[in-house]
Amino acid sequence: MRPAQFAAIGAFCAVVQLGLLAALTEGTELGSLSNAASFLIAAQLNFGLNSVVTWRDRMHRRPGALLAQLLGFNALILVAVLLNQAIYLVALRAVPYLAAGAIGIGGTTLAKYSIADRWIFRKGRRLLRAVAAPPG
Repeated sequence: MRPAQFAAIGAFCAVVQLGLLAALTEGTELGSLSNAASFLIAAQLNFGLNSVVTWRDRMHRRPGALLAQLLGFNALILVAVLLNQAIYLVALRAVPYLAAGAIGIGGTTLAKYSIADRWIFRKGRRLLRAVAAPPG
């Protein structure tokens, strides 16, 4: 069930990301950086939705725990945006920018799920316990 939830949220966020890509490409002077900007914005929506749907059973309620998960997720996203942007720039040579954006999304999806499932939202994560534990 978890992969299907992740895929459904991912598909929704991909549409949001591609909409942002179109708006930024057509309405700003960002050029190919529009892809990275749209990826980073859509990633925050992705975190929020996956937190309450896909991994709701793994969300920790202790103070600082959500922040630790958000920081871990964004560390993953910072690496993923580099891969996504590289794929986008290569694909952009052969296809229109929205198709290149979709190819970039597809190229990073499996890696993001695997890392999020095994590292960011893992039950009993040691790093999370260390970050979220009360001082003392």
